[in-house]
Amino acid sequence: MKVLQNSKFCNRNSLVVTDRYAAYNYFADKNRQICWAHLSRDFERLVHSWNIEVKVLGCYLRNVATELFALKKALLKNEIDVFRFTRHARKLRKRTRYYLKEIFHLPEAIGASRVAKNILKSESMSSNSRMS
Repeated sequence: MKVLQNSKFCNRNSLVVTDRYAAYNYFADKNRQICWAHLSRDFERLVHSWNIEVKVLGCYLRNVATELFALKKALLKNEIDVFRFTRHARKLRKRTRYYLKEIFHLPEAIGASRVAKNILKSESMSSNSRMS
């Protein structure tokens, strides 16, 4: 990580988009965003769970990710303004937290519960100011 720190690409205010790999904990949470494409793949794996409750909640999470990507596309095409994007993204974030907490509290879904816990732990990073 020192290579990045000393590079001309590094700026104290830069936002680094990463997966949840622990090596990236080097970066401060406020400068780090969890990649939504990676989260989307995690949600897709939940959809294929043997546990019906996890499967249903995984579908809801996948739908949230799909909505967020569509929202970003609409923003980039100037179909919506930043205010509407931000307002709707906050609602999606709230739904994401709710569904992940539901999975986390399922006693019979240990693996999915662990995934949900890890995503929730990094949740503040998944909603940083820019979406990539």
